[in-house]
Amino acid sequence: MIKFPIIEDNGTINQFIDCWSRFYNYGGDEMYFRIIKNNPIKKDDIRELFKWKNGMRLAPLKDNSLETKIVPKLELINALKNDRKITFQTINENFKDVSAIWRIFLAHIIKPDEFPIFDQHVYRSMIYLQTNKIEEMKNNNQIKLHKYEHEYLKFFNSISLEITDYKKYDEAMWVFGKFLKQIRLKS
Repeated sequence: MIKFPIIEDNGTINQFIDCWSRFYNYGGDEMYFRIIKNNPIKKDDIRELFKWKNGMRLAPLKDNSLETKIVPKLELINALKNDRKITFQTINENFKDVSAIWRIFLAHIIKPDEFPIFDQHVYRSMIYLQTNKIEEMKNNNQIKLHKYEHEYLKFFNSISLEITDYKKYDEAMWVFGKFLKQIRLKS
């Protein structure tokens, strides 16, 4: 008998995660899991995690930004990692010269269970889950930071107690957002 898989809608958050995270294939996850919980985090850890987030070797401008704006603040990063009352605003204020998505990823490195990964695909997923509309995020650092802090963290915190695996959640949101982009491009 031939089985034809289907994707059903209107499930729980964990059914959504199970369904969509199966299609995740970004690579380098072994390194991510090995490093993300390190405390203290080391220079090479930061470098490897940002290469992973970038999906490839860093271009010279990005590498320079990492080496001049993030790596020199390793002591602060580790202090924030151990601060139980850390807010995104604290990270935002201490890394003002870092691009929005990298600032958000740095927050994730500091507190992976409190600050989920965020990018255009995750944003697209969040908007669709809330409105059933496919919407793109404007390519503006202030808008990205505002959307993350005031919309996405609120969305995440409203469901986080139900999530059993935060990394799988990140994967599902990313994959679903990429899927939605393909739908939008074809329509």
